[in-house]
Amino acid sequence: MDGAAGLTALLDSVNAEDTEGFLDAFTDDAVVDDDGQFYQGLLQIAEWNTRRVIGLHVRLRPVPAPSPGGGLLVEVRAAGTVERSRVTAHWRLDRVEHLEVRAVPAE
Repeated sequence: MDGAAGLTALLDSVNAEDTEGFLDAFTDDAVVDDDGQFYQGLLQIAEWNTRRVIGLHVRLRPVPAPSPGGGLLVEVRAAGTVERSRVTAHWRLDRVEHLEVRAVPAE
């Protein structure tokens, strides 16, 4: 799976609130860096997912715009707010080894 297809599948699992599919996208020793907060391994990533992602019923939509610094620009909707983040994934075989999420300041 290439990076773009893998990120699309990851977004789809979040939007479907598919926790199992979301966690299956990561290696056992993966790291998530959410604006400087680090979560390592599936247990911590599952807890992060519950507190900050699927547990908040987040909805993600790719934004058709260039993302400075690489990655995928996504619109994040949760609890009536809309924000943008840049999501970058580093892959080992077909799974995410390192996921970086950075808030993008409003224009």
